[in-house]
Amino acid sequence: MTGISMGKRLSEIDVLGKVYQIIYVDLTQADNDGSFHYDEELIQIDQSLTGHALQQTLLHEIFHAVMHRSSLSQAVGPSLEEVLVDLLATFLTDHWDFDLS
Repeated sequence: MTGISMGKRLSEIDVLGKVYQIIYVDLTQADNDGSFHYDEELIQIDQSLTGHALQQTLLHEIFHAVMHRSSLSQAVGPSLEEVLVDLLATFLTDHWDFDLS
C-alpha cells in the first residue's frame, strides 16, 4: 500500500497496478459512509469517521476497487459484490487492527 504513514490518513492506494486517490469529504447528507468511483480513480470516505468505522469503510471501498480491477464485479453483479466487499471488510476489521487512519 502507498500513502500509509503514522499520523496521516491514507491518501492513495495501488490496487492491482492502478493508483486510486482517497479523499475525505463531508458525506453526512449521503446515504453511505464511503464511495468508489472507478471512472475517476477515486475513493471517497466520510471525513467524520474514525477508528473501527473508518477502517471498515476504507477497506470496504478498497475491496470495491479490487473487484473492479480484477473484473470480478462484472462476473458477480452489483448486489453480490456489495455482500462480498462488506463481508471481507467486516471480517478483517473485526479480526485485525489496521492503522489506516
